[in-house]
Amino acid sequence: MLLSNRYQCFPIFRFPPTLRMKIRRDFVYVMQKGNFFASSWCVVHWVRTKAAYVRLGMSVSSKYGSAVLRNKFRRRVREAFRLSDLAHGHGIDIHIKPKKELFPEFSACCQLFSQLEDVIKREDHEPSSSG
Repeated sequence: MLLSNRYQCFPIFRFPPTLRMKIRRDFVYVMQKGNFFASSWCVVHWVRTKAAYVRLGMSVSSKYGSAVLRNKFRRRVREAFRLSDLAHGHGIDIHIKPKKELFPEFSACCQLFSQLEDVIKREDHEPSSSG
């Protein structure tokens, strides 16, 4: 009991399972029905959903590099997502796929989510042309 009380003052920095996309059909849906944009180091697909949270999924194949590099990429992107304002929104599924052999700095990851937030806001404010 003493050990658990000792760590109660530290905030829990986790990426909860509710914010993760894990099922293949979710990834396929986002790729087929969603919008996308490309940065210098990754391609981002996203789609609006009716969920009360934003989910993040990543596809990092072995072509990207060793397991150490792939996991480092995932950790960096997850942390940038967790710290972004986009993580506190609702109703978006995001899929990120890195381009080959380009490893981003943490600041580039943070910048990606601010750019994505701007793109989504612009899309929401554009009048839809139904014809």
